[in-house]
Amino acid sequence: MKDKKLLQSYVNNFRRGISSYLKPNIGLRSIVHPSEGEGAILEFELAPGIENDDEYTAATQSLGVALQGIEQRAFGGHLENISFKGTNVILENNRIILVKGEDLAAEWSEEAVAKDLLRVLPQEGGRK
Repeated sequence: MKDKKLLQSYVNNFRRGISSYLKPNIGLRSIVHPSEGEGAILEFELAPGIENDDEYTAATQSLGVALQGIEQRAFGGHLENISFKGTNVILENNRIILVKGEDLAAEWSEEAVAKDLLRVLPQEGGRK
């Protein structure tokens, strides 16, 4: 996914959707890892006092190569040839990592953000 405008729209919608679940002093920093092929990896770090900021890394050959450069414990070994479809969620410490394996517009829409948020947020009584 190399469409920075679409990536930024997704990040903005995700931030807007999750903000009502966060305490006022919690910031959300995003790191976007685009792929030259299909998809991108989105890291969202939540922590007290951090700035709401977005960072873009250089596009990698594949999602597997990007995943090797991210500190995570969900996948190991030789990841160069791993492939993903849809949205895969990794929750680690204070981070939400979304591995989005396709460039289809439906995977990056506001509706996709809503579905992805349902996968990571409490379903009842979680709002501040």
